[in-house]
Amino acid sequence: MNEERLVTYLKDHLAGAVLGMELIEACREHNRDTPLATFLSGLLAEVGEDRKVLEDLISRFDAKPSAGKMASAWLAEKGMRFKTEGLGYDALSRMEELEVLLLGIRGKLALWDLLGEIRSADDRLRQVGFPELRERAKRQMEEVEARRVEAARQAFLS
Repeated sequence: MNEERLVTYLKDHLAGAVLGMELIEACREHNRDTPLATFLSGLLAEVGEDRKVLEDLISRFDAKPSAGKMASAWLAEKGMRFKTEGLGYDALSRMEELEVLLLGIRGKLALWDLLGEIRSADDRLRQVGFPELRERAKRQMEEVEARRVEAARQAFLS
């Protein structure tokens, strides 16, 4: 197994988790005191758990998170926020935030699928419950998609 490439891949996804958490927090703040904010609080906790799994996996390979990738993810989210808040936050902004979250969750599902496929190659991967992580990501996709469609209806049909 090429551990260096695997660790790079894990670090990339860890940066994605950071970006996702920042985006969830911003979206939750934009929609405070709504059912969406309540949903986003639960999603934030789950993405935080996924982040811990990635941090643990990286440490199992005697590596550390990349400060540069983490900072880049943080900055990328700030750039997205500038775009969604630039003309005032509205249903279109909400839909676009949820769409970016959906894309991130799809990437996370691909991560869990891939790691599940190669888990037999290394004992450090065998110990992780990738099927459960995969199912959680699938559920998250469905829940975010439903809210994205609702935001799209508000943005385009009202």
